[in-house]
Amino acid sequence: MRRVQFATVVLFLGFASSGPPVAESQDECKDVELQRAWNDASSPVYLDAEQLSLTLNDRGFGRYIYSFRGRPRIVTRIDSAKSVSFIMHGNLMLEVWGDKQLAETLEVRTP
Repeated sequence: MRRVQFATVVLFLGFASSGPPVAESQDECKDVELQRAWNDASSPVYLDAEQLSLTLNDRGFGRYIYSFRGRPRIVTRIDSAKSVSFIMHGNLMLEVWGDKQLAETLEVRTP
C-alpha cells in the first residue's frame, strides 16, 4: 500500500513541476509580434480603431493606462480618466494631469 501512495505522490510532483501553467506560457500581453500588430498603422482596422478611440474620448469614455519600463522598475500602473503628460527635468519627472496647455508651457520653460 505504501508503494502505491509513494508512486502517486512522485507522479503528482513530477506533473506539477513539469513547466509553467498554460495560461502563463501564453501571455498575449508579452507577445512581441502581437504588440507590433497592435501598433501597425497599415492594419486594415487601425484607422477605424483610431477613429473610434477619438470619438469615445471626445464623449468622455476614455481611460488612460500608463506603465513604465526601465530602472528603477515601477510595477504599478497609472489608471486615469484624463491624459497625463510626463515632463523630464534633470532627474525629476513632472506629471501634469489633464491639462495639455500647462504641460506644453512647462515643457518649454523647463530646460
